[in-house]
Amino acid sequence: IDVAALNDVKACAGCHSANGEGTRATTGKGLGSIVDRSYLGLVSDQYLRDVVVSGLPGQGMPDFQHHGPKGGPVQSMTDAEITSVVAWLASHRTPAATASAQTTQPQPKQTETKQPSM
Repeated sequence: IDVAALNDVKACAGCHSANGEGTRATTGKGLGSIVDRSYLGLVSDQYLRDVVVSGLPGQGMPDFQHHGPKGGPVQSMTDAEITSVVAWLASHRTPAATASAQTTQPQPKQTETKQPSM
């Protein structure tokens, strides 16, 4: 996944910039980065998907059915676009964070088998 994947969903790039770094760092205004490795290392792919699907209404981020470039028509994201955006975001994690975020199930506990005593 590359920047083109985010650009294909113009709704994201319209607010978060083409590279996902937002505008706050360069202009002091607007949105911060959505590709912050520290943040992405703390959240799972499912969480990212939930945010894209449900939005963050209290923070002004619309849900997947109400995205659109600023001043442009509202568009609904397809499942494939949502999956692509989540994969693109996840690709910005550090390698250790990627392994951690992908571990969703606890490992089975190893049990010792005792041999009967004679």
